[in-house]
Amino acid sequence: LSPLDNSHHMCELYLLDSPEGKKVLKIFPYPRLAAGEIYLLNAWQTLGIPVAAITQADLSYSAIPYPFTVMGFIPFDKEKDFDRLDGEEALSVLTELANYLRIAHQIEEQSFGWVNYHSDRSGDNTWPETVRKILDGRGKLLVAEGILTLDELRKF
Repeated sequence: LSPLDNSHHMCELYLLDSPEGKKVLKIFPYPRLAAGEIYLLNAWQTLGIPVAAITQADLSYSAIPYPFTVMGFIPFDKEKDFDRLDGEEALSVLTELANYLRIAHQIEEQSFGWVNYHSDRSGDNTWPETVRKILDGRGKLLVAEGILTLDELRKF
């Protein structure tokens, strides 16, 4: 069990060496955050997006006092796996990733985990609530800049 860099996550990450190979243990602060990630990873797999498979999950606090998942480990070394590519190969990889993002963003979900909107320290909000707060303050600017139409803004 080795800690991984988790500076950009809301959970703790550990690398596990198991007889089946390396795995990632993710320990979450809230069961809802873990459930949202499980849902999304399963949805992405169903749509053909290559993501690590979840091999174990416990949101009940029965094994340890936190919700957790165990998933496959996908090794990546930017210098070895991407920087060595020539321009055409790099463009091909980025195009494939862009296609996966297009597919992933077609998943409609009312909420995913919790979002901490930094200007509102009163509590946690779902994604739609947070987007509405952001648009309430900046919506007219987005319309003025041509990023959203007034009809699109009203949908929020």
